[in-house]
Amino acid sequence: MSGWVGLEQLMTAEEVADVLRAPSTKTVAGLRQKNKLRGVRVGRSYRYHKDDVEELIEKLRAEAKQEQFWANEENKD
Repeated sequence: MSGWVGLEQLMTAEEVADVLRAPSTKTVAGLRQKNKLRGVRVGRSYRYHKDDVEELIEKLRAEAKQEQFWANEENKD
């Protein structure tokens, strides 16, 4: 992601937590610290681009699908 980003595309940690249905903004901060979600520092807080949040959701879905596949494979034995 490069260039100018419209402010309407930036989300607060609270908004991201709502979208992810996360228990708190600490979950969002943890994802950022683990480099799973990019954030931009604005003053004392971070903002997140909606495309990055959507990308994270797709990655989490893929991981869950893969985990389910392996769980099913283990149960076949």
